[in-house]
Amino acid sequence: MTILAEIETRLNKSLLPKMLEIMNESDLHAGHSGHKPGQITHVRIKISAQKLQGQTRIMQHRLIHEVLDDLMGNPIHALAIEVKPMNA
Repeated sequence: MTILAEIETRLNKSLLPKMLEIMNESDLHAGHSGHKPGQITHVRIKISAQKLQGQTRIMQHRLIHEVLDDLMGNPIHALAIEVKPMNA
């Protein structure tokens, strides 16, 4: 299973999102810290989930980081999170 598929599986299972997009942005960071050519190191998540609604941004990010905890640092160097409203 690829890292993107693993992220998708975990978020779908734990947060039951209405909308979920996961993008590999690693190539945009070539030459920057944490970039490893040929590997997925920089990921952007766009998500809309009832479990995230009404939470502060910090709490939303904590909930997502808890789900992906063992992936952070290795292989994921950077994670950008965009939480969208349920009606988006």
